[in-house]
Amino acid sequence: MPIITIYHKKKLLARKVKVCGTIFSRTLGLMFHAKLNSGEAILLVANQESIVQTSIHTFFVFFPIDVLWINEKKEIVDKKTVFPFHPLVSPKNPAKYVLELNKRTTTDISIGDSLDF
Repeated sequence: MPIITIYHKKKLLARKVKVCGTIFSRTLGLMFHAKLNSGEAILLVANQESIVQTSIHTFFVFFPIDVLWINEKKEIVDKKTVFPFHPLVSPKNPAKYVLELNKRTTTDISIGDSLDF
């Protein structure tokens, strides 16, 4: 899996982001991880902008996470804090990317903001 860095308004948001582009890696996501270290995140990449392809679950994710849904233009189209063992979480609008970060990482981020990666 490739590792990238993501910025918000030229400020480092996550320095070690694992890119999950296959169906297997997207499905696995953060399952069975004990935690995310500071500066770590996972970026799930869908085949196209979609609500269905960017819906997530947190089965076997043992900690709360902040989730950003991002369109092809790298604009945030939705954001939520999601707790463990939630069966289905869908964005309000179609997205191409799902960024999963530690809880409280996205307090300064708003829908409509852009990310650089």
